[in-house]
Amino acid sequence: MLRAAKEYKTSAQILSETSTKYMCSDNEAENHISISALMSSIVLYALSIEIGLKALIRLEGNAPNKNHNLKQLYDKLSEDLKDKIKDELPEEGFKIYIDSYLEDNKNDFIDWRYHYEKPTAASSDFLAAFSQSIIKAGESF
Repeated sequence: MLRAAKEYKTSAQILSETSTKYMCSDNEAENHISISALMSSIVLYALSIEIGLKALIRLEGNAPNKNHNLKQLYDKLSEDLKDKIKDELPEEGFKIYIDSYLEDNKNDFIDWRYHYEKPTAASSDFLAAFSQSIIKAGESF
């Protein structure tokens, strides 16, 4: 279980770094990010968060939910680990409204893979910060 959790953690970090590259590529012409790159980064951030949360759940000795719902996965963490993640968030608003952000972005992996079927909003700033906070919180294991 520990090996699987560590592999999840590594995958989450790789996906988070890849999504950052989509958001901040060197090929940005006049600071313009194409919609396809934005959509890709949201899907990758959401997936990295999902995998990271599942890794943390496993590292705490529990089995993660078999779904993509970020809020449900986050809610399975201990209060101590949730506090570590919140402490790593760079913006006070993210810390205060984390439950609201998670509710709004809980299904981003599903919704943004098929964005053309069901238009929805996502906070790429929150997803980027949240993915990094999960990675940093996981470093304590």
